[in-house]
Amino acid sequence: MTSIATKIDQLVFYHHRKITKFTELNQLAMFFDWNFLSDLKNVLFHNKQISSQKKIKKTQFILSWIDKSPYAKFVNAVYDANNNIIKQKVELGDAAIVFLDIPNLTKGMQKSTKSKALLLQAKIGSSNSTQRVPIYSSKNVSSTSKELALYRNWDDFDLYHYSNSKIPQQQNISFPRWNTKHPPYGWYCVCPRSPNHQWKSPWMCAPASNGKFFNTTFGKMLVSFFQNNRIYNSSIGDFFQHEPNWPAQNISGFFGWDIVINEILAICKISALPQYIFGNNAGKKSREIISMISIDDVFYSCDDFGPYFFKTNCRVFEAITATNKKKFPVLTIIQYDE
Repeated sequence: MTSIATKIDQLVFYHHRKITKFTELNQLAMFFDWNFLSDLKNVLFHNKQISSQKKIKKTQFILSWIDKSPYAKFVNAVYDANNNIIKQKVELGDAAIVFLDIPNLTKGMQKSTKSKALLLQAKIGSSNSTQRVPIYSSKNVSSTSKELALYRNWDDFDLYHYSNSKIPQQQNISFPRWNTKHPPYGWYCVCPRSPNHQWKSPWMCAPASNGKFFNTTFGKMLVSFFQNNRIYNSSIGDFFQHEPNWPAQNISGFFGWDIVINEILAICKISALPQYIFGNNAGKKSREIISMISIDDVFYSCDDFGPYFFKTNCRVFEAITATNKKKFPVLTIIQYDE
């Protein structure tokens, strides 16, 4: 039986063949394409068997475009791999994967009890051979060296919405020290320079470790994110405390990762996909969160996938949409528990 990870990678291959512009952002945009999302729905969600008598629980899976917003500026002296001090702001990534599990759907907006997120730093390969983190190297401070310094240690920083923002949205964001070699918050993903490659997937992934080979396919990384599996002894993403009414008046009790992901979700509510990449499908500001898929109904059998988040006794999910295809896609999954 073909695994879910393999099916996802086959789907990525199929849609990647349609790409005509081989920049990293044009290739990243494939994941936000409606045709890709519709096909991904058929891989992840199936088995249309509904019992209206079941208890309802809402979950959301959100894919957010975060290129050029938000930014981090280190509070203290941080050095890149070449011992250059980093003084400029650094992007948090290019995309964010967020999972929300929200109980008590009938009681209004509730906080998630199980929320997890992962930041992705997208890169285009220097060649079509097997790539290594961070792809490009320089003796001077560069965007690549800054990004790796952030993902490698997650030192304290102030958070800004944009590169030219003068006032930070949040200050002195700090993260715990991990006892693993690779912090779980951000992973690297690389795409090829042309369609003439022999990679196992058009998007290969790796933890943020200097010199690490991109040996993990996108499908395997995504499945491991849900199943809470480790790769290279590294977790893929981390749990966070979701606050639907962010920005919160009082952030006491929120840790660094909580703040970062809630800020990203808040920014995406008032942001549009870049028109120079997406054209007329970009949408306008003040739309819904930039998310993964919008369809009438989707069903998913937990027995085939067995994700870490979902109870083993659940049978199906029904997805409903709050927007039409002229707006940002929003995926809302209703879980029916046995």
